[in-house]
Amino acid sequence: ANSPEWIITFWATVSLGAIAVGLNGWWTGPEIRYGVDDCEPALLVADARRLARLEGADPGVPVVEMETGFESLVAYAPGAPLPDEAIDEDDPAVILYTSGTTGRPKGAINTHRNVNSMLQLNLFSGTRSAMLNPPPPDLPPNLALVTSPLFHVSALNAACCMYLGLGLSSIWLVGRFDPVVVMRLIESERITSWGFTGTVLHRVVHHPDAGKYDLSSLRTLGGGGSPISVALLERSKEVFPNVRGSMAVGYGLTESSALAATNSGMELELFPESVGRTPPTVSLEIRGPDGGVLADGEEGEIYVRGPIIMPGYWRRPRPSLPMGGSEPATSDA
Repeated sequence: ANSPEWIITFWATVSLGAIAVGLNGWWTGPEIRYGVDDCEPALLVADARRLARLEGADPGVPVVEMETGFESLVAYAPGAPLPDEAIDEDDPAVILYTSGTTGRPKGAINTHRNVNSMLQLNLFSGTRSAMLNPPPPDLPPNLALVTSPLFHVSALNAACCMYLGLGLSSIWLVGRFDPVVVMRLIESERITSWGFTGTVLHRVVHHPDAGKYDLSSLRTLGGGGSPISVALLERSKEVFPNVRGSMAVGYGLTESSALAATNSGMELELFPESVGRTPPTVSLEIRGPDGGVLADGEEGEIYVRGPIIMPGYWRRPRPSLPMGGSEPATSDA
């Protein structure tokens, strides 16, 4: 679940040189059991609601329940220095489980290099957008709304690491997604930016009460996770009157640390059906069944290469790549 305890645990884990694993908070008891058995953690930190899904079964590892045991964990040896552990850029930092659309969920490994590269690319993208469309000097401070779950790569890499690491202010949605709660928060807290997925954006902008709230504070809107239609973009500009020229959509997956291409600002206004350009250090190609690069306009499989690409799945052999290439195939067309 989205909570301060989750974020503290994440930062403590990666600072130790250990691996943080984000198990899916929507999983059932058997699915949680599968995830624990697959990654074999040294410690399980969870809230009472998720632990209850195990129905009393012993997870086989030490457990810290957030509601009852986390305070004691934080208070333990508060003055102890961090261990002087050598952490290589290619050491695993995070394991996030895929949705399992082609079988059981697999743990996608994000290394420290992957995470750092994604943060740098996000900063580059934001800086580029600000230079192309300079904001007025008298704008109020940024306040971001985070509605994605922390076990999802978009919230973890793009929000948890970047917002908190840079000291930016953010509000995190806890519990089941509710479009009315989102609109209330934007109005009451004067939220300035929101990162969405296509489905939740649709639920907000097409909600019958959308016109009842003052959503004018929102000036940056970006996301992905599913195709974003031109109609949805246009409707978003109607509901959020001050995001025109400051919207962004992108394409990516857990295996690419969230992002592989992005389209924002006036480029999105001119080419609303495109997912945009690849960021620096990332290359993307469309290939046919034989592994050959296809011409413009032809349909094929997406191949991505760069420092954001995961090294593989946890405890699974790295898949063989066609034509002896080093670029992972995404299985996306």
